Amino acid sequence: MKQLWEDLAPFLRIMAGHGGWLALGTFLGFLAVAASSGLLGLAGWFIIAAALAGLNPETAHLFNFFLPSVGVRFLAMARTAARYGERLFAHDAVFRLLQTLRLWFYRGVEPLAPACFTVYRRGDLLGRIIADIDLLDNLYLRMIAPGLIVVLLAALTGGVLGWFHGGIGALAGGALLVSALLLVLLAGKGGATLGRGLNTAVTELRNDLVEGLQGLAEVLIYQGARPFEAAIARRQAQMLALQAGLNRFNALALALATLAGGLTVTGVLYLGVALVGEGGLSGAVLGLMVLATLAAFEAVMPLPGAFRQLGQTRAAARRLLEITGQPPTVAFPRNKDNHAVAGDLEFRDVAFRYGSDELWVLEDVDFTIPQGTHLALFGPTGAGKSTLLNLLARFFDPARGAIFLGGRDLRELGEAQLRRSMAFVPQQPHFFNATLKANLTLACPAAGDDILWEALAQVLMADFVAGLPRGLDTWIGEGGQLISGGQARRLALVRAMLRDAPVWIADEPTEGLDPVTEVAVLEVLHQLTRNKTLIMVTHRPAGLAGMDRVLWLERGRIVADDTPARLREGFPPFTALFKRLD
Repeated sequence: MKQLWEDLAPFLRIMAGHGGWLALGTFLGFLAVAASSGLLGLAGWFIIAAALAGLNPETAHLFNFFLPSVGVRFLAMARTAARYGERLFAHDAVFRLLQTLRLWFYRGVEPLAPACFTVYRRGDLLGRIIADIDLLDNLYLRMIAPGLIVVLLAALTGGVLGWFHGGIGALAGGALLVSALLLVLLAGKGGATLGRGLNTAVTELRNDLVEGLQGLAEVLIYQGARPFEAAIARRQAQMLALQAGLNRFNALALALATLAGGLTVTGVLYLGVALVGEGGLSGAVLGLMVLATLAAFEAVMPLPGAFRQLGQTRAAARRLLEITGQPPTVAFPRNKDNHAVAGDLEFRDVAFRYGSDELWVLEDVDFTIPQGTHLALFGPTGAGKSTLLNLLARFFDPARGAIFLGGRDLRELGEAQLRRSMAFVPQQPHFFNATLKANLTLACPAAGDDILWEALAQVLMADFVAGLPRGLDTWIGEGGQLISGGQARRLALVRAMLRDAPVWIADEPTEGLDPVTEVAVLEVLHQLTRNKTLIMVTHRPAGLAGMDRVLWLERGRIVADDTPARLREGFPPFTALFKRLD
């Protein structure tokens, strides 16, 4: 029970934020089942009482037909209205709750990026924020609310029937409550293993499908479709087997719920028939008791099916908490100052590794970049160039040493202030499945069309955008698939330009471009960063054009630091690089 509370308590606290509407939905659900039980019981009493009254012609005209018929109509309308209200308010509250949970999960993932993407598969994270959170609606809609309704209904049934006869009221109300509790415990325990297994199987199937679709071109080229299909089929068969097991368990639980209802009704009949024979109870009232009890057990029927999913719900909760419970990769101070910081950039004895048992990626990195310097980072693959940029962006913090901008430790800057101070041009810029304008204004939401057209003109993209079907409002597809690689890199420059930061960081911005496009992109980059600090990772000699200084990294250390001209003359690896091109 303690572990169950630990798994679900965070979500119950979030749910409390929507407590008013959820409580209203639960109350209306209770009114609906109470009206349904009362309707069947009153209708049964009415029919039996009317039949008994008709047996005696002398007193038949004294039977009041109108008042019971009004009661039947009222309960029928009340049931309909309460059920409609319950669906309206409860489901609306649950949809709002799911929205809150997704925002909560996203805010939990955001401080972990991009480190979490090296540990968790993208399909896994997608499954957590969609499928796992969707499973949590079971917590209210199928567990908490129906459970509370059964408790309230047991009290009402016991009270109303107890008004006629205390023993029968205690039997009906107590049996309703005990049956619900036993069925919940049985379903929760018996379905836990199957539910967790089904949750895992669905997650793995989703991961394999997402990964397979992303690599579909390679699958087709290398004729790997059959093994891929066989793997998907195995996952599917595993999932269906677990689902079948849960369905069998649900059928058993429903049979037990039906049996419990039948035994309770039998007990009510047993006591009631004796009372009728003794004259202590009328036959019409006994009919009311039997039918009301039978109708009340309808509220118990959904509970086993809901609580058999408790294992899935707990597994989903644990998977979400596994992410949100992690400490953030970096912690930013609560600094409300969002003004950009300019000045010299300093690395002081910086060392970094991705794990305590991993090799050092950077060691004893110590250098200063005066403001306005254009610096190229060279070195073989794995030398630590991209890691150095990640430290600048504070995706990670150094294990030792510190990084300073304008004399201030980066760890002292608030997140907004740091982001205002640096503009990034990644190697593979991401574009969302939205309009070109929406993708560009990501860096500056307030930028108007005139500013965008001016920026596009600076990167020689204005004519291209003007020729698009809807100009800036053209939809560019998922991942920007409707634009070329060279165009994507120029548009990434526009985003960085809109940020207007004093420090620019570019990670191989010309990778994969043809020589002509590469030269054009570099010219634009240097033009845009005039009087700004530029740090560019590259392994292509063309990237040296316009650079003031070069740092050569090997195995996480600086092995050369000088101007391009001097390194070409006196640093053998650099000299050899140019000789291969000559």
